[in-house]
Amino acid sequence: MRLFTLILYILTLSGVVAEGNSQSGRSGLPSFSKSIPPVVFMGVENYIHIQLNGSNKDDIQLKVFPGNIYRRDDTTFAFSPHYTEGELKLKLYYKNMICDIKSVEVKQQPNFTPYLDKEKNGFIRLADIANVQTIRLAAQEDIPEDMIPKIQSYNMYIIDKNGMYLFSAGMRDEVISQQASEALKR
Repeated sequence: MRLFTLILYILTLSGVVAEGNSQSGRSGLPSFSKSIPPVVFMGVENYIHIQLNGSNKDDIQLKVFPGNIYRRDDTTFAFSPHYTEGELKLKLYYKNMICDIKSVEVKQQPNFTPYLDKEKNGFIRLADIANVQTIRLAAQEDIPEDMIPKIQSYNMYIIDKNGMYLFSAGMRDEVISQQASEALKR
């Protein structure tokens, strides 16, 4: 009788997974949040959010192969994939039993291009140079805004058309210093 109950429990649990990925609202079983993007990127931490649905956080595990997963808090995991292209399956376990599966596509991190405010297609009008205050990064692909890195520091070189250095300095954050702004105006 006990073996029959165990088999019935396993069949019931596999029916939960087979019904579809990310079934939310199942009482007592954790599930993937609907905010998980279908694409994850190499080289950055991709956040995986789960819904507890009344389950104990200590009985939840998230696994993937290949890749590293780290728990950030009770409902958030950080995932760093090892391979550049292809599909991976994230597996959510509750009490060592699979309760949800989510497929994600792994892509290379997009190239980020620095640009100055007031810049359009790589050019700035002479009238707008005096108003340049920040430098930012733009992604060539559609990625979530929170995945675009913020500039911490950079070196700025301003060179005239003859190759003479007009200005050179290290900068912090996205703000252009007053000295650099003055050099841009020349």
